[in-house]
Amino acid sequence: MKILIWGTGNTTIDAMLYLREDIEVVAFVDIYAKNEDELFLGKPVITIEKADKYDWELLVICSIHKEAILDKIQQKGG
Repeated sequence: MKILIWGTGNTTIDAMLYLREDIEVVAFVDIYAKNEDELFLGKPVITIEKADKYDWELLVICSIHKEAILDKIQQKGG
């Protein structure tokens, strides 16, 4: 399964330890991402607006800012 992970902090690093081998992280989402050349754990850091450019099945939120993230997703139309 291909996933996006929202967050680039310690919660994400901790969560990465528990991913099954058949799960592939394609990118990390961060509202402060500047460009796709930025990497976190070897994967691109993107804004949610760029998510459509990637092949993914599930968005995993690894952040304490859940409400703000859900608002942002709703604004995007997700």
